[in-house]
Amino acid sequence: MIRLLDLAGGLDLDSPKDKIADNQSPYMEGFDLGPGPTVSVAKDFTEYKILGTTPIAIYKFKRKSGAERFVIVAGKYVYDVTDGIESVYTFAVAPSIANFATWRDKCFIATNTSKLLCYDGETVTEINETPHGCTFICLQENRLFLAGELENPSWLYYSNLGDETEWKDPETNIPNVIEVATNDGTKITGLAPQLGEVVIFKNKTMWKLVGTSPADWQLVRVSGETGCIAPKTIAVIDDQLIFLTERGIYMAGSDSVTLISEPIKPVLKEADPSLLYGLMYGFQYWLSDGVDVYIYDLTRGAWTYRKDDYMQSMMADGLDLYGAKDGILYKLDKSRNVQYARFDTKEFLTEFPEIEKRFRRLIIQARIPMGMCLDVSVKIDGEFMPEIFTLTEPANISLPPSYIGKKIQVVVEAYSDVGVGFGLTTIDGIHIDDKPLRRRYN
Repeated sequence: MIRLLDLAGGLDLDSPKDKIADNQSPYMEGFDLGPGPTVSVAKDFTEYKILGTTPIAIYKFKRKSGAERFVIVAGKYVYDVTDGIESVYTFAVAPSIANFATWRDKCFIATNTSKLLCYDGETVTEINETPHGCTFICLQENRLFLAGELENPSWLYYSNLGDETEWKDPETNIPNVIEVATNDGTKITGLAPQLGEVVIFKNKTMWKLVGTSPADWQLVRVSGETGCIAPKTIAVIDDQLIFLTERGIYMAGSDSVTLISEPIKPVLKEADPSLLYGLMYGFQYWLSDGVDVYIYDLTRGAWTYRKDDYMQSMMADGLDLYGAKDGILYKLDKSRNVQYARFDTKEFLTEFPEIEKRFRRLIIQARIPMGMCLDVSVKIDGEFMPEIFTLTEPANISLPPSYIGKKIQVVVEAYSDVGVGFGLTTIDGIHIDDKPLRRRYN
């Protein structure tokens, strides 16, 4: 059986692809098993729409009614490509950066060549009170926040409570602005929500806006050494933020910051930060440089690699993943990806000749991500027994009496029962009562 090494021990693309270390699990994302002992890249991204120009940003805008609008920014236009390809806004100058947010049943678009745009599903309007050229947007505590203005790169703007059209103090008529270390020689490079607070990234530092209203807000420096140098690499999952710094990719929780990119350090050293793009897809962080994709699995803390040049811009929405290249929008065809079929079969052999003649339990210790299952079956004298145990969580399996006193072989298959699985299934151990089984891979 062909297996691929994951990158838990480092980025080693020259390793033999038919061997796997005892402490690793194979990861078949983006590969097909060809005839004979070959592995080939799966053509699992299929053409979705021909746009004519490659989008710099892709977004799905979901209405309260449940309806969805598919919005992209490409060239000098904002397109709605939900049903056809409709231009809904024309920029005076084509933007090079665009970010989105959904609030009050509207889609907001922040770019470096316009004021904040608002799309209600029919028309796009400019919000006049917003500054021109703010590229970063964040929604928190029923307010919109903007940053990234060229003239004031350390200013954080915020709207009035519950009103996207008002950005000034109603009593003084002074713009709602918070200055974030304006004299430190750096600029704001991104915004992100975290546990009810706004995280403000600068080149070399991280800050948080703590509190619920302007009356009690406090600007707190989280780190004086770790900032973000590539805004498109910022991704959010639960209370974790992932982003690129001068020293590598960090994952920041509410009270910790951890470097996670040591295995791909050579890749980042050669990469152009402005071309890097990151997003969360399930429990995976996908990082693309436009040609190759490096995937960090949060459940295992390991990197994997796939060659994929459909990722000059990306967007994930639940089980759907989109990428763009050369004016064409692609969608991940999950039915053609090996990860979404049975891909991971391991055999575990007892290291003792027979089991004592009394009732035993088969103990499966595993990490089984959402959407994945384990099928556990047993061979005796090379023949499969009729029982198959399907698990979605670690379990103790009662062995039938016919298994007692036999030298058994346990076969585990990891697969998805819903068409997609988020994360890698890892077998931590299989025991019969308290006796571990020796692991052997085909």
